[in-house]
Amino acid sequence: MQMGQGFVVQVFAIFLGFLAIVMYIATINEKTRTSTFKIAGGLLAAQTLLITISVFILLNALVTSDFAYVYVFSYTERSLSLPYKVSALWAGQAGSLLFWSWLASIFTVFELWRIREHGHKYQSYVLLVSLITTTFFLILCTFVTNPFEMMPFSRMDGQGMNPMLQNPGMMIHPPLLYIGFVGFMIPFAHSIAALNLKDASPYWVKNSRPWTIFTWIFLTAGIVLGAWWAYVELGWGGYWAWDPVENASLFPWITATAFIHAAIIYERRNRMKGWSHCLSVITFGLTVFGTYLTRSGIMSDSVHSFGKSALGNFFIFFLLLTTAVFIVSFYKNRRELADKTNFNFTSKEGVFFLALLCFLALTLALIFYTMLPVLSEIILSNKMSVSIASFNFVSIPFFTVIFFLAGIGLIISYNKMNPDQFVRQYIPVLIASLIAVAVVIGLGFRGVSPLVISFAASTVFFAFLFQGVRMIMKSGVTVIYNNRRFFGAAVVHIGLAMMAFGVVFSSFYSYESDEMTSSGSSFVFDRYTLAVGDVEHEDGRNYEANYVTVDVYQQDKLIFTLYPELREYYKSQNIFGEVAYRSMMRGDLYTILQGFDKGQNIVRLSVIFQPLIVWIWVGSILMCLGAAYAVTQNKSALKQANDSPGAADTSKKNKSVTKRKND
Repeated sequence: MQMGQGFVVQVFAIFLGFLAIVMYIATINEKTRTSTFKIAGGLLAAQTLLITISVFILLNALVTSDFAYVYVFSYTERSLSLPYKVSALWAGQAGSLLFWSWLASIFTVFELWRIREHGHKYQSYVLLVSLITTTFFLILCTFVTNPFEMMPFSRMDGQGMNPMLQNPGMMIHPPLLYIGFVGFMIPFAHSIAALNLKDASPYWVKNSRPWTIFTWIFLTAGIVLGAWWAYVELGWGGYWAWDPVENASLFPWITATAFIHAAIIYERRNRMKGWSHCLSVITFGLTVFGTYLTRSGIMSDSVHSFGKSALGNFFIFFLLLTTAVFIVSFYKNRRELADKTNFNFTSKEGVFFLALLCFLALTLALIFYTMLPVLSEIILSNKMSVSIASFNFVSIPFFTVIFFLAGIGLIISYNKMNPDQFVRQYIPVLIASLIAVAVVIGLGFRGVSPLVISFAASTVFFAFLFQGVRMIMKSGVTVIYNNRRFFGAAVVHIGLAMMAFGVVFSSFYSYESDEMTSSGSSFVFDRYTLAVGDVEHEDGRNYEANYVTVDVYQQDKLIFTLYPELREYYKSQNIFGEVAYRSMMRGDLYTILQGFDKGQNIVRLSVIFQPLIVWIWVGSILMCLGAAYAVTQNKSALKQANDSPGAADTSKKNKSVTKRKND
């Protein structure tokens, strides 16, 4: 097959990657001079430049509608708007892998600059792991599925983009997820560096903490934005269906959250050392596993997955390789990483450990349920299906326990619980949580499971809220800045509690109605009166649409108007619904145009009310902002770690007298 010029650039980038890998291995295995290390860094930067050039070659082809490329022909058309032509970069298998490689290379170069004051061996291990990962993905998008494959003959127009991808959410959601997935490569690389340098200190978790939080933020935003896309695009009124590819993004988020909490104990109490290392590789491994689920074609039933391809075996090989490297490295340090005493489960460390076990058990359960259809088909030759109710049944108890532990874990002390202090701080939280649940019941909401979860979420909310208020009253408002790690974490947990309320109320208490009505008529739904107008026609850029005007009244007052529509895209000739909704603090009014018959003057509408669903989006924003605020207080932690065996002395005064043993 014929390849475009971007292919040659990719091949050169792979070649430079291999040279850099050899140089870093030489730096690790020999007492080499600085020149070898600097050459490796130059090769790494050159590889990033070449990958960047290849990305811009593909972007130029997409934007200019160069249909000589198979990729451009397959995912765009001339009438496609410019933003969607750009987003086509990650719309297909080959382009998204190139984008992944590009992100990995940029992160690696940034880390080359960020840890430039460290010892050469420490840097070499970190950069070697990152470089191998980058080059692996680059090999896949060069020799397995390449975006620069040329058409046998030129076409005047392309096949067009999948209509479901022509949504603002899909311009942002995939890049956020990719950043979240790729970013966990860096903490894993720091773990490997610490293990191979036999450094059991908490230096590596402190050093990689900004990356861990940074990638967790992007992964959180990516997951929630994907849920929002499903809510506004798929037209079923929900946002999370436990789809296999949705789950693939949730797995590493759960273990990354566990890793963040284990790292806190590692940093402050020098415990959970082995657990922190294991969670770093588990999280990185789950990003690779999630990529395998998405791109191998094994989950063909998912609306999010790519088609079947030959990529699956490569991802499995890479996953096994990285796991084997970690196991060997960990085994050499197993004694130094073991906790010397058992956990006291009436202490903060013990509560964190219980939460960690819940996180892992939840992940394993979700992986099992996600893979059950595939495994049953292989083993039993009978494909079993797993319902949404089954996923809820297995996940709700774990999430409830985790919420309880999060509230208790904040209040309880390190080492050993002080009963009097715990009671004094927990009683107000308990009372406030019970009042919150009583209010929920008073509003007419019933059901044991949602009320228990609401109580658990309230515990988290009020525990962090009251603790923050106590700290401000004791030390003044300046404590919000001086203790950014706590107040950032408080905002994260309060946002998480808000999300939990949004999930509970929208999942358990939503209601809907299917209405067969006519233009000019009205009907009552909940506290609203919906007046249906005429069906109107509109021509879009690459589609034609029919929409109906729905005026929404409350107590005879027009409060807003909705325009649900049906679109027929010219290329696919399939009809897709575009929902219309209005978000309010108490819930969303959500309308779907199911069909119409102008001749018979019939309009069929589905109307759904989703209580508190906007709290999911608001809560997720708070979580991301809180995490970003917390990570700004990392410099002091790094300064305390300068005497670690893995670090170079960053103090100019001490450089002449301090000798790092890894140099």
